This record gives sequence, C-alpha cells and structure tokens, in this order.
Amino acid sequence: MDCLDTLGSSLLTQAQRAPGPTHTVVRGGGERSLQQSVVALADGQSMSCDRAVCEATLVVLRGAVELRGADRMWDAGEGDLVDLPGEGWRATACTDSVVLVTWLEATAA
Repeated sequence: MDCLDTLGSSLLTQAQRAPGPTHTVVRGGGERSLQQSVVALADGQSMSCDRAVCEATLVVLRGAVELRGADRMWDAGEGDLVDLPGEGWRATACTDSVVLVTWLEATAA
C-alpha cells in the first residue's frame, strides 16, 4: 500500500527544485491497461497528455490546478475529482500541487 500524502510530499520537494513537474507511477506499466501516477507540480509548472486514452481522471490531492482541454478550461482544487478529455489536456499548478492521474490506455482496434 502506498501513502499518497507521503509520496506527494517527497515529489513536491523535488519539483520545487526542478525545472518541471516530478512524478512516479504507482500502478500500471508492462501489460496493464490501467495506469496511475502521482505528479507534483510547483506553482506555475505544467504537465500535459497529448496521446489518446480511453478514459482518464485527475484527483487533486493538494493545491489547485487549472485544466485545459481542446475546447474547455476549468479549475480544480484539493479533493476535486475531474474526468479528463480523452483527446488531450494540460494542467498548470496555481499553487504547489500534487495530483493523482489515472488513465486507461486506448487499445488498437
């Protein structure tokens, strides 16, 4: 079992010293379709996903982020669970933030 708060704090310390966000995969990889990563973003840092996924969500564990999709922009704060657009999105930290991103990889038909 992973303590997301402890993991997030450690990643956030790294992100505050880095030029960009830091992350770690907590579930997934290999043959698994369902993926989860904890991502820490210092104030002003951004992350994006440009590849197609079947489904994706983002939970704000700490802080606040601004999310942008192809035709939509919205804010998410601590405790918010957001359905992310499958065609790509971008998150920018409004404050030092930690998020849990979960996605299901699109399978080739």
